[in-house]
Amino acid sequence: MNDGPTIFGPWVWGTETVDSAQDLADRLGQSVWVPAEWPVDFDPEYLLMVSPSGGSERRDYQIRGFAGADLLYLLGHVRPSTTYNLEDDLQVVPGERFETLTRRPSQAAHVVVRVPRFDVHISGAIAPAVAMGLARGLVEVVPHR
Repeated sequence: MNDGPTIFGPWVWGTETVDSAQDLADRLGQSVWVPAEWPVDFDPEYLLMVSPSGGSERRDYQIRGFAGADLLYLLGHVRPSTTYNLEDDLQVVPGERFETLTRRPSQAAHVVVRVPRFDVHISGAIAPAVAMGLARGLVEVVPHR
């Protein structure tokens, strides 16, 4: 089921809704990283990113939830083998389990966690402390073989 276009960089990507994080991992055929606990006010929607060409060259997923007009957004994507630029003003958070970068507390929440093979971005209309809490609670969901 294609739920419509999602803008991602200069391309338009479709999304396919699945039922759970386990379904994301199973459909991608590889592990995904998700928060151990999703904030109760935000009903999660699990989305597999679908290439406009229908190909499988992209291995991305989203989890998003709304609480009223507020959006909580998680994007997981395989880290490219070549270097790519993250936001210029992201700062390394020392002492975390995985390399973690975040904006200054005075800015809108955006945390990037560099887990094995993936970069996981957490952002939205949430407090920076909530985004960091979700980032610290990421767990790996392994596909069923």
